[in-house]
Amino acid sequence: QYLVRYQDQHLRVRRHFLLQIASLAVTLGLARLLFALGSAMSQSSAISPFNSADGYKYLAPLALGAVLVTLLTDANAAFVFSAILTVLVGVFSGDVYLAAYTLMTSAGAIYHLEKCRDRTALVAAGLWIGGLNAATAFALDLLRASEPQISLIVFDSLCAFLGGVLATMVASILLPLFEWLFK
Repeated sequence: QYLVRYQDQHLRVRRHFLLQIASLAVTLGLARLLFALGSAMSQSSAISPFNSADGYKYLAPLALGAVLVTLLTDANAAFVFSAILTVLVGVFSGDVYLAAYTLMTSAGAIYHLEKCRDRTALVAAGLWIGGLNAATAFALDLLRASEPQISLIVFDSLCAFLGGVLATMVASILLPLFEWLFK
């Protein structure tokens, strides 16, 4: 009886750890892909807001891992995941503002999805996370720029909104697979 009970607990801990590792790999992989794509798009454009590589970085679904870990485990594990993801995004991008953005979007996703266990709530969560991302990008652009340009701030906020929606869209696609693998 003792071995059966604790063996199940250890298997659950291992599955949660593997879920976090897989979520981290998927989130960082998509982020690196979209960072490279955004860099290529910004270099090919000559028009003012579209030639900024920072705006395209906000398109990356950085809240994806937090959404998956929150829905499949709990908020505490998701906060640990978000802290690790924030550090790794900051190291890989070399941008402290993007690291702060990652922390804010992940914390917002965890807060909104903490009590949620329904897949249909992901649509509303995507809009909510997108709105939070837009507000965060707006604030970070104001902090970053010495002379803020309205077109750049609007473009960054729009990209951030789309990044939040994209995060929940990808999460809704990956959720059945991750449930099957890690539950």
